[in-house]
Amino acid sequence: MDLVYTQTSQYEYSDIYEYPTPKLRITQESATPMTVIAEYLPTDHRYQLGTLDVALLLNVLNERGINTAQLLKSTGLETLDWLNPQCQITYSDKLVLFGKVNQMLANDGLGITLGEFAKFSHFGVLGYAILCSQSVEEAVRTGFKYLRLNGPVFAVKVTIEGEIAAICIKNTLDIGELLPFCT
Repeated sequence: MDLVYTQTSQYEYSDIYEYPTPKLRITQESATPMTVIAEYLPTDHRYQLGTLDVALLLNVLNERGINTAQLLKSTGLETLDWLNPQCQITYSDKLVLFGKVNQMLANDGLGITLGEFAKFSHFGVLGYAILCSQSVEEAVRTGFKYLRLNGPVFAVKVTIEGEIAAICIKNTLDIGELLPFCT
């Protein structure tokens, strides 16, 4: 199955990238009308989100010798119980934290490092449900039904026609240099 990723945004992105198996073609063209299998609309910036990604970030920062208690205090999140997997914070609070880290470690490649350490377990039980899905389509449906990751930043629609699936992402909120943390 070909997977087509379509992005509409005010930001510039490269036009086409090709990846082997499964083939992933990324374009900026509008997706043709297809059957919608999943859709994700932006949420309010005050919507409560889990902190498993924050825990990953803070663990990596701790390993680098950064005082995360001081970091959390400087962002007004000193009471955040980030070691508790049930902890939740707003999308706005996450952006404040990611913004502070981005200022501290500009051009450090932290996103790449976090990606290397990220596991499906960082999505909790849902990560395992996605991992155990019988097909990519089932995994996408499950993820879109239960994950609330993009907050107010993106509207996402996944469509399918025959053997071609398309992911259309529309950027709905300008967050500047923090956009890479959200994609």
